[in-house]
Amino acid sequence: MIEARGLTRDFEKGRRLFGGLDLQVQAGEWITLVGPSGSGKSTLLRLIAGLDLPTKGSIRLQSPDRPPGFVFQEPRLLPWLNVRENLELPFKIQSQTVDEATLADVLTQVRLLRQGRRPDSIFSLFPHELSGGMKMRVSLARSLLQKPAILLLDEPLGALDELTREELSLELLHLHRRYKTTTILVTHSLTEACFLSDRIVVLDRDGRKLEEKSYQWPQDRDLHFLRTEPFQRDLENISDRFRDLLTEKVES
Repeated sequence: MIEARGLTRDFEKGRRLFGGLDLQVQAGEWITLVGPSGSGKSTLLRLIAGLDLPTKGSIRLQSPDRPPGFVFQEPRLLPWLNVRENLELPFKIQSQTVDEATLADVLTQVRLLRQGRRPDSIFSLFPHELSGGMKMRVSLARSLLQKPAILLLDEPLGALDELTREELSLELLHLHRRYKTTTILVTHSLTEACFLSDRIVVLDRDGRKLEEKSYQWPQDRDLHFLRTEPFQRDLENISDRFRDLLTEKVES
């Protein structure tokens, strides 16, 4: 679904990221990028989305006619538009309309709408009337409405409280099962990375790939799984390994 070859991105003052990075992501896979701040995780998402261009190398998408959905850390809702208008904005820009049944279904999937209820009350709300979790759900719904083959998540849960963050992480997992969307997540939470991912890619401070770790967790896992001994053991191992890798890189 995504193939990056020899990827390098140069910036001013001699700053270079990725150093010829190769990365392949299979259709329907969920991978998570982890690494220290400034390692280029968000830059890599922008390159995949076509919002930035590499200095060297190439990125190939299997479905280039369907642009990736992008969910940022901030919901990026326009404050002068209500929920419906924010959801419809990408379609209006392309002179398209949103199918009402699809709209209601997506709102139900992101838990903004209870099954069988009309969405009118949600539609009329403005961003300042929404909680942080609700704003993020609207942002996620806006991306899913466009039926992307690839979903890019740039720390979408980072600004939320712990309980809302856990709840939304589980909903993201359910959405992934439902839509089978190829997903790349950026997060600083190793717990989140381990719980959600099929594969974790560890980057160093210069965006070079240090290591990959694959998982085969139960498909029906829930928040109780976070407290199980196998998960906690693997989380401790990846945390120790992550620190060792970065320490080795600094010393070398």
